[in-house]
Amino acid sequence: MSKKKKSNLVINIEYFLVFPLIKLIQLLPLRAVYMISNILGKLFYLVSKKHRTRTIQHLKHANIVTNHIEAVRTAKEVFNNMAKLGVEIFKLPTVITKDNWKDHISISGSEKAKDMFFTKGQEKQMIIATAHYGNWEFLGKCFKDIFGKPVTAIMRPFDNPKIGELIYDVRNIEGGSTMTSKDGGIRRLLKALRNDQSICLLVDQHASHDIGIETTFFGQPARTHTSPALLHLKTGVPILPLVVRRIDDKAHFEIVCEEPIIYKKTGDKKADIQNITQMITTALENLIRECPEQWMWCHRRWLNINRKSYPKQNDTEKNES
Repeated sequence: MSKKKKSNLVINIEYFLVFPLIKLIQLLPLRAVYMISNILGKLFYLVSKKHRTRTIQHLKHANIVTNHIEAVRTAKEVFNNMAKLGVEIFKLPTVITKDNWKDHISISGSEKAKDMFFTKGQEKQMIIATAHYGNWEFLGKCFKDIFGKPVTAIMRPFDNPKIGELIYDVRNIEGGSTMTSKDGGIRRLLKALRNDQSICLLVDQHASHDIGIETTFFGQPARTHTSPALLHLKTGVPILPLVVRRIDDKAHFEIVCEEPIIYKKTGDKKADIQNITQMITTALENLIRECPEQWMWCHRRWLNINRKSYPKQNDTEKNES
């Protein structure tokens, strides 16, 4: 079912509310910007009942928390981190540059990944499989503008096209990812890989029947995008699951890598796609578990909760504040 489009009136109201805030963020010092994000995160938590409810439900569903009080506390941290991402999109281009990035970005996790992809002069091409976690918007800048490697990514249209244009403008200033539309996106990604470019895919959200396959995510059934597996089987380019984790409120981040996936074909394409997709899903789950408050828990990721076939929970609004 397609999502209902916003009216021009709502689009313009949102734009004229957000635009001055963006300009203020760009002018203020970093410390003040994060103070604003803390206020925005608390406000969003209070006014958005739907997202607040889903976040609490999903934290429980994934067994990330042991009780409702812990779920509420973690949910508030989730909203705080989402607000930080919102301000960072517009502030970080003036804070982190080619000249000072080593003071702000570190690389951790798999030693094999660091050797294969982040050793200067020996960097290999990769299929980046990542999540809506930490500051995922920063990946384009990290890999092209800082590491000097072009990256192509799938672009999802924004619900508010005017606000979307503001974000696209920032991406262009950063010199980040080359964006391609979802329509015919696989062909363009395949072309990028054949041109020795790396690609970046966000694969942590629900996929439809025609582009996804059932996997297990945090012990629950989910349907996951198969495009990284298909591209890997077609080209042999390694898959690198990673996230960009926020360390503090001083614009320090770490690129956290899981083990690279280099899969040997079995001759059973369907089974290979299933195996690779589950390997990616498990790798991202492992990364999210380390700091769960930085993942976007409000998304309807699972097949057995917050879908029409699943009964409503009875305790979602209890003691939420």
